[in-house]
Amino acid sequence: MENRRIIAKIFRFNPDRDQKPYFDEFTLPYDTGVTVLSILRYIYENLDPSLAFRNYHCGALVCGCCMLTVNGKQVKSCKTVVEPGTTVVIEPFDRDRVIRDLAVFFR
Repeated sequence: MENRRIIAKIFRFNPDRDQKPYFDEFTLPYDTGVTVLSILRYIYENLDPSLAFRNYHCGALVCGCCMLTVNGKQVKSCKTVVEPGTTVVIEPFDRDRVIRDLAVFFR
């Protein structure tokens, strides 16, 4: 049943208490068509309510508020689908502008 899971490695950093960034790892059940944004929502709602990210979805896939770096590529998290059995590394869109965890200042 391991292929029905997703492992998410999430960038964490709180400048008020952390000296340097680190990664938390979460194992999640797979659901057909799960996006990176829905993974973050699942983690926040079920596993770790301290996770900071932009929990916004315009519904039109155009606003860019949900931009993140996923497996080294900058993507819109609302439309990036993750396959079962995958390990996904999720980082902020711009590490130099981190407010906390995955939330960044917009330019």
